[in-house]
Amino acid sequence: MSADSALKEMFPAFGFVLPPKRWFNNFSAEFLEERQLGLHDFLQTLVAEKDVRNSMAVREFLCLDDPPTALDALRERQAFCETLEGTDRCLQKDFMVDERERNESMRNVLLHKELQISHSERTKKGHGACWCGSATDSPEKHRCGGPFQEIHQMK
Repeated sequence: MSADSALKEMFPAFGFVLPPKRWFNNFSAEFLEERQLGLHDFLQTLVAEKDVRNSMAVREFLCLDDPPTALDALRERQAFCETLEGTDRCLQKDFMVDERERNESMRNVLLHKELQISHSERTKKGHGACWCGSATDSPEKHRCGGPFQEIHQMK
């Protein structure tokens, strides 16, 4: 339950009204000024009445019994930095994997293009092309010894 809901339930006679929030355009000077004035009025209403001011809900909401210290803020910043460092390590690792994959893909594309060019050059010279990458004058003269040896022999 929110602080204002708890206060409304505990002290229904008081008109506790928190100023509205916005999801969009919430940093305009006009909106910020209206919200600031509304929060000021809300806090003034909270502390004006002794029973309300001393209620546990208000004391917890305003951190009156356990106010934050500089050390608390330091711990929060340290935890935030540790989270950022962990995220940074993960992103660097992901980037390295992505970069390796891109490099491998580029190598494969380059190899494929080189084979296409090589095949095209051999075809232009009037030679046949073998799977092993060597040019052949005739299948009888070439023995690559590869899995397609039968093809050389059949021609």
